[in-house]
Amino acid sequence: MENGYMTLCGFGRAEIVEKRSRFIGSCAPAGSEAQALEFIARIKAEFRDASHNVHAFYLRQDGLSRCTDDGEPSGTAGRPVLETLTRAEVQNAAVVVTRYFGGTLLGTGGLVRAYSRAANEAIKAAGIAVYTSCARFRVCCAYPHYEQLLRALGAQGARVEGSDFAAQVTITCLARQQDLQGICGAVTELTGGRARLEVLWQGYHPF
Repeated sequence: MENGYMTLCGFGRAEIVEKRSRFIGSCAPAGSEAQALEFIARIKAEFRDASHNVHAFYLRQDGLSRCTDDGEPSGTAGRPVLETLTRAEVQNAAVVVTRYFGGTLLGTGGLVRAYSRAANEAIKAAGIAVYTSCARFRVCCAYPHYEQLLRALGAQGARVEGSDFAAQVTITCLARQQDLQGICGAVTELTGGRARLEVLWQGYHPF
């Protein structure tokens, strides 16, 4: 996804039943391998009595991914869970699908479908957030320019987060990185170059 990526909004959990086997999908955002492994360990501890705790994670940095079948037949569990993440284009996320065996064998195809479905339902429960390349910045201006600047910033796509009123007005905003040049131009033109724009932070943020 150009200039951004998709990840989970937060923790998600869903349960399905297939031929009396319970499949419990749990997922959460993970910005690093350490965070992914910590989440996986926590879910495995919660369901330590389960037949299987299959996990997968996918990290945006370097495209790092890992998965495990945790005792299920090779390729029937971990890989389908990981492919569910990649099909949804969800990055920086970890998924654990827990299985309590119900006494009936599902076969290769049945396992693939059950693990995929449990992972997908958990992702839907968590919700997907779009993270965009953004910049947080502040504009210091004289009071006469304040109302005009608010309108101009909004028209340029900036999201005003707050204003501080002192000797001058300081407006703090968040905007897409791609809009920053246009915002700088609008601020300069509106104030005759008297307002000062300072970038405070650049990175990925929901927008």
